[in-house]
Amino acid sequence: MGLGVSGKYTGLYLVAGVMTVLTIRMVRFPAWGLRVRAAVAVGLPAVAVPAPWYLRNLIRFGNPVYPAFSAPDGAAGYALERLARDLPHFEFPAQTGELLWRLWVQGVLGAGGRMGWVMPLALLGCVFSVRVRPLREPLAVVGVFFVLWASQAPGARYIYPILPWLVVLAGVALSRSALPRAARIAILGTVLALASPGWWSAHRTTRAIHAPSSFAYLSGDLGRDDYLAERLPQYPAFRWLNENTPSESRVLLIGETRIYHIHRRVEFSSAYDRNRFGQWVQSSSSTAELLQKLNGFDYVLINRGELGRLRRAYNYLDLAPADMDRVKDWLATCELRYSDQGVQICALRGTT
Repeated sequence: MGLGVSGKYTGLYLVAGVMTVLTIRMVRFPAWGLRVRAAVAVGLPAVAVPAPWYLRNLIRFGNPVYPAFSAPDGAAGYALERLARDLPHFEFPAQTGELLWRLWVQGVLGAGGRMGWVMPLALLGCVFSVRVRPLREPLAVVGVFFVLWASQAPGARYIYPILPWLVVLAGVALSRSALPRAARIAILGTVLALASPGWWSAHRTTRAIHAPSSFAYLSGDLGRDDYLAERLPQYPAFRWLNENTPSESRVLLIGETRIYHIHRRVEFSSAYDRNRFGQWVQSSSSTAELLQKLNGFDYVLINRGELGRLRRAYNYLDLAPADMDRVKDWLATCELRYSDQGVQICALRGTT
């Protein structure tokens, strides 16, 4: 659960539900020592694993679950509006059936939809948990989680935290069933067969996204640098910066937000933040003023492919024609040092 809470805020629903179940059981049953140990075993990892990230949010934004529960008229509201663009629109509960169908069979509920094949296993857990009394309370947690997910954030990746819980629930419920072993195996086989549409969707999406190079890398046939260069157009550009610029260089990234492999000081704006470069452009009355505002940067990296994608999805760096002319005039003062796969690096005026 700690990993689920680290990845998605919806994992907090699961933690709250499980801790509620444990609290109820501690009150109802006298075995306090056992219940307390169970609560610690569940609660401590759920708090300790995601704690660094939530602490970072608290220090930086004053809110551990930023941008949720923040002022809607500030940067958090802007981020939430952008996040909402990632979510398909469904009327809950009227379109619940369509929601599950798209998640299970089509795998098209946004990024991460290829995990829909887990849904039949989840259904198995729900059906058999009803018949096992100790599992009814955990099943209620699943029901509440689903309602909150479907009504607030019906994207595939936001249901991730509950999926391991459901698979475990299915295993425990099936193992405790009074049915003969042969019948349980037959039921499990039927459910796995029903999952085949989701498996095909997962296979198709995985091949489209990760391509054979991922398997070549895992098998050792493809080196790390070659694999990253094939998968990430910005990686060769980052490597060029790491190898050909002073370590103290400061780089402005435009249209690029993935900075895992760059070892220079960078400035960038994600799709969920107000674009700082755009604000500098819009607040400048001339190219000279823009140059003054960007005086502290040594290089600019532009990922045109990613910039186009972010513009289409989020109106990223959506500038007026006059502002775009100012950007073009500014770029004309730069010296092109690198260009490959739609990624350019320019040295700003004064950089040696």
